[in-house]
This record gives sequence, structure tokens and C-alpha cells, in this order.
Amino acid sequence: MLNVFQQFCREKFPVVQPFPSTSIMIAHFISFLFLKNYQPSTIASYISAISFVHKLNFWSDPTDSFFIKKIIKGAQNLRSSSDNRLPITKEILSKLVAAIPVVVQSPYNQILLRAMMSLAFYCFLRIGEMAVKSESRKNNVIQLSDLNIEFENKVSKRMTVTMRNYKHSDMQPKTISIDKNTSNIACPVMAMSSYLNLVKHNSGPLFQFPCGTPVAYAFFSASLKAVLNFVGLNTQLYKGHSFRIGAATSAAAKGVSLEIIQQMGRWKSNAVKNYIRLHNF
Repeated sequence: MLNVFQQFCREKFPVVQPFPSTSIMIAHFISFLFLKNYQPSTIASYISAISFVHKLNFWSDPTDSFFIKKIIKGAQNLRSSSDNRLPITKEILSKLVAAIPVVVQSPYNQILLRAMMSLAFYCFLRIGEMAVKSESRKNNVIQLSDLNIEFENKVSKRMTVTMRNYKHSDMQPKTISIDKNTSNIACPVMAMSSYLNLVKHNSGPLFQFPCGTPVAYAFFSASLKAVLNFVGLNTQLYKGHSFRIGAATSAAAKGVSLEIIQQMGRWKSNAVKNYIRLHNF
């Protein structure tokens, strides 16, 4: 997070040192993140990191001002009113998975994308938790060692996924357990079993290409867009985050309590309420 702020300072204000900073610099940084479509909760995390550095060095904290707090609140109000992303439900997920072989030519990528989409929905994932935005982030996504498939009589029955790096992490790994469902075309246990039968790597990021390169965020987003177009869904309304929105909404529609949904999706606050969109279900 601090690297982003320092890079911002170098590009926009090259003659000014990033630390200690000022309220004006922080305000410009918040505007920059907002225009880059960062979510308010993400912006708040970046500002908290900057605040921590100032407190650690006994500097005056520029983020702890009425001015900055109002800007962050304004970003929250604007973003919440303009977020029109729709949930990818279990039914939509099934359509996407069924369409992958038609849209994607590579057999390996077909199985890869099926596994990624299924896992994204059933584990309430952010796409950045399984696909890298840069090579330097490859240790921050789910690793091969974080997934375990349990067998009974040599037949897969369930799997567990351990989340070690996630937004708002309290440094305590979260384990998700999913049972196999053979009647579900998008069953993540079957999808992941098929994928693991193909992979050659034995360490590193869970999702890699045959050459050993981690799957990039841009690749997944472009592939998802192509599949959404094929099934006739608006790619302006359905995005990568729609899996997470859909998981929360689907759970709420089944009567799962808000507290349990918050735990399942690893939300730190009541921000989970913004993901439950039963009116779009």
C-alpha cells in the first residue's frame, strides 16, 4: 500500500518527499485512488497505512483531520450510490461454466477458468486473491499448498481452502470447507480436481499456466468478459467482483445470517451489507 502512495508522490509531486506528508497531499492521493475506481474500503486501508507510518515515527498525523475524514466519507457516499454491479448467482455461474468450452479454445484454459470461477463463487473470493496483478504479488494469492482435497476410497469427497492473505486480514488463516456435489455443473470440488490433474507445478500460486507463469488478473477479467458476452450478460454490470456479490446475495436468499455471511466472506465490518443485493437476485 505504501508503495502505491510513494509512486503517486514521485509521479505527481516529484519535488516533495512522501513522508512526513500533509493533508493536502493525502487529499490528492484519495482523489487519485477514487478516480482509479478503488473501493472506499480500500482507500481507507491505504490511508490507515499512511497514518501508521506517521504515528510510528512520532510525526503529526495528516490523516487525522476533519478535512480528510470528510473526503473519505464523500468517496464512500459517491461510490455506494454508483455501484451498479450485479450478482453472479449459482444459476448464472452454471451458464458461464457451460459456455467456457465454446468461448475458450485451449483445453487447459477451459479447465483452469472453470476452476477459478467455481472457486471464486463458493469461497467468496476477490479476483485479486487468486490472480496476480503483478509478478511481485504472486505470494499474496492462494497457493497450491493452501488447497487440500479429501478422498474416500480414492474418490474425492470434499476440499478445504486456507485463506492466508486477504483484505483486512487479522493474520489468522481462515479455512473454507466445501463438500462435493455431483449434480452441480459448477461444483468447485470437481472443478478443482480436474484442474489439479493437469497441473505440473508443486508449489507457488494455485493457478498457473503450463509454463509456470501465475494467472494474471487481466487474463481472468478478459476471459470472463468473453464468456459473459457469449451468454448475453451486460459486461458493464457483471464484473469479477460479481462472484463475491453473488455469493453473499445467494447466501442471504437462503436465510443465512448476516454474521455468518460476514465470516464466510472475511468481511471486517458491516460493509458486507453492501454486497447483499436481493433486489437484483
